[in-house]
Amino acid sequence: MPFAKHTAILKEYMGPYKSQTAMVCTLIILNVGLQIYNPRIIRNYLDAVTNVADVDVLTRAAIIFIIIALIQEVIYIINVYLSVDLAWKVTNDLRLDLTRHCFSLDMTFHNRYKPGQMIERLDGDVNALSNFFSVFALMIFSNMLLLTGVLIALFIENLIVGIAFTILTIIALISMYKIRSVSVKQWTQAREETSELMGFIEEQLAGTEEIRPNDGIENVYRNFHNISKKEYNQYNTAVFKSRMSTVLSFSIMAIGSTMVYVLGIPLVYNQTITPGTLYLFTFYFQLILQPIFDILRQIQNLQQADASIDRIDELKAITTKLENKGTEKASKGLFDLKFDNLNFAYNNDDYVLRNISFHLKAGKSMGLIGKTGSGKTTLSRLIYRLYDYTDGQIMINGINSREFDLHELRKMIVIVTQQVQLFAATIKENITFFDESISDERVLETINMVGLSDWLRKQPNGIDTELKQAGLSAGEEQLLAFARAFISDPSIVILDEASSRLDPATELLIDNAVKKLLKNRTSIIIAHRLETLESVDSILILENGEIIEYGDRDELIADDNSKYSYLRNVGIEELLT
Repeated sequence: MPFAKHTAILKEYMGPYKSQTAMVCTLIILNVGLQIYNPRIIRNYLDAVTNVADVDVLTRAAIIFIIIALIQEVIYIINVYLSVDLAWKVTNDLRLDLTRHCFSLDMTFHNRYKPGQMIERLDGDVNALSNFFSVFALMIFSNMLLLTGVLIALFIENLIVGIAFTILTIIALISMYKIRSVSVKQWTQAREETSELMGFIEEQLAGTEEIRPNDGIENVYRNFHNISKKEYNQYNTAVFKSRMSTVLSFSIMAIGSTMVYVLGIPLVYNQTITPGTLYLFTFYFQLILQPIFDILRQIQNLQQADASIDRIDELKAITTKLENKGTEKASKGLFDLKFDNLNFAYNNDDYVLRNISFHLKAGKSMGLIGKTGSGKTTLSRLIYRLYDYTDGQIMINGINSREFDLHELRKMIVIVTQQVQLFAATIKENITFFDESISDERVLETINMVGLSDWLRKQPNGIDTELKQAGLSAGEEQLLAFARAFISDPSIVILDEASSRLDPATELLIDNAVKKLLKNRTSIIIAHRLETLESVDSILILENGEIIEYGDRDELIADDNSKYSYLRNVGIEELLT
């Protein structure tokens, strides 16, 4: 079916708003009826003038025409409001569905697409469909109804005129449908180029601090020029091919205008029709042109909507590699963590982690160290099931982590990293991740626990202060991340170099926050600084994806042959060289 994908997305997202859609359709039908009826009043008016009718008759006809015109305007305004409101609801639902879908995908997907590309998919493509939802479907319905009504009215007035304009309309619509598919491929590629450009811009902005000192500005400009030029050329091609329909519209206008006078003037001359009826034919031709041109314009928009629908379908077709078949629920309390002969590869047999086995008892803490690229962060992400291990297993309290419902598993675990993502929202919303069920008292208690009470007292609106007004330092941002961890009350805590970006002035606050956060919780601390690991119970050292040392921290310190003891003597920087 040629419009199957359009029908499917309309049914899926406009279905929940049947009553509002029905209201819009009712107003459209009413408006179309008035559009067809009103020129007949003018026809009667003109014929009455020709026949020197009573002034009262003329006045009455003029008043009726004006009243109907005003009613049409009111209906139009209400209809526009309802249509736009419907479009926002539908596109927001679609955007929400796509966002949820993206969050459900594993990290191989997120590593493949840049944030800028995803923003273009979730926002740009969905916005491109806003017109499709609010205008296209309803306009097609309105215009097809208007075309049908006008053609029926023409048949009633004159059979020959009705047949002639019906043939012209059918030819025009078929021609437009054929032209419609010409530029779909170009619009799809144009959207891809825009996505690529957004991804490039996001990547360069994120790397500003490295680009400037290394004199990379000119290269950025050059690459930006090349990528934006590709986008510009692709859009030009798409627009050029879309404009083929404009040529068709002018052809229709010329043929229709000729038909009105070729058919109409002889009929007036032979007194088969009145001058008012000729006006009616002229007016109805304009009414035919209006929906044809509107359909033409909407078909151009449909070409862009096609590209967006295809890209959205492509995104929705991506499936996660994480199977969520577990039924175990989250619970509070102490949890032990066990890795049993675990192996993990991103691609086929290119293993990032090999033969990982260790047992972290409930309530105990483990320091995890290793060179950059040794697999530390990957190991922590496997616990949270952002990826799934290739073979082996991860056991939590003796239960395979895959036996837990994915959402339930992640409720038990929190990861705090050095990259703190803050939102353009209030302090409370940033800490609670917009969870309205968390009370103000709980937020204040958490802020006090991480040592941010003095900072909060300086804020003009307390926890309701917009974060952009708060003026956070790097250390305060990190403490805010600890507050997020506290508020979720996790059973397993993973700190991924969470204190590596802190200034000395906040060291004491961080140490206190870490101690409170790790108390009565099973924890893994990934660190580059040995000072961070002074209070952990055990140490695990990774190298090239394999464990080269694992054991009780105090025992490793006492063993002069241990790697960890060596690092304490020479400094952890030796490990990173």
